[in-house]
Amino acid sequence: MGMDIVELVIRTEEEFGIDIPDEMAEKLVTVGDLADCVQVCLKLATGENVWARRSPERVRRRVRAIVVHQQGLRRSQVVDSARFVDDLGMD
Repeated sequence: MGMDIVELVIRTEEEFGIDIPDEMAEKLVTVGDLADCVQVCLKLATGENVWARRSPERVRRRVRAIVVHQQGLRRSQVVDSARFVDDLGMD
């Protein structure tokens, strides 16, 4: 996993107040994978996490927005099926 993806995972963890286990992070290939991972981690989160009460689509939109901002991409590029390395040029 390259630095761009590591930084994206860290930013996503901070935004959602979750910890993404290394084993899960290493399997992330697409934007949709990251959104799904966040959903799983939110379900496992203990305590009062405001994002755990949000709709899955709202969480998915926020994940896409993080990718857009972090990588300086256009929104149209960041779809669930977009692969971090092959489609978005991340390392």
